[in-house]
Amino acid sequence: MKYLPILEELFRSDSCWFLLIGFAVGFAASGAVRLKRSAVRAAAVSAVVYGLCEVLLNVVGHNYMAELMGLFIGTTALGAGIAFAVRVFVLRTEGSAGLDGGNLSEERFSPVPPSEDF
Repeated sequence: MKYLPILEELFRSDSCWFLLIGFAVGFAASGAVRLKRSAVRAAAVSAVVYGLCEVLLNVVGHNYMAELMGLFIGTTALGAGIAFAVRVFVLRTEGSAGLDGGNLSEERFSPVPPSEDF
């Protein structure tokens, strides 16, 4: 854990609340994601943000404000990434067991039914 200060801090202290905050935000945001491709992109962006924060914490040194911000942002990004990864798994299982043969097109989630007048 020498080179992963966010995970080290996560297991040593009560910063798991940041992880839960990130998971809640990611879970709420993932409810709006209907396509598996978008959920994968969101999980990848969360992983990149977490990775950048880990690198930042290794490079910065002893600037406590930057370390605190990196810890908060990195941990919440880790939680959001977990939530989006769960959403990818749910979309994958819905697609394979769905009644429409796994079609996750935008038409399926349209709030307005198509009009037959035209």
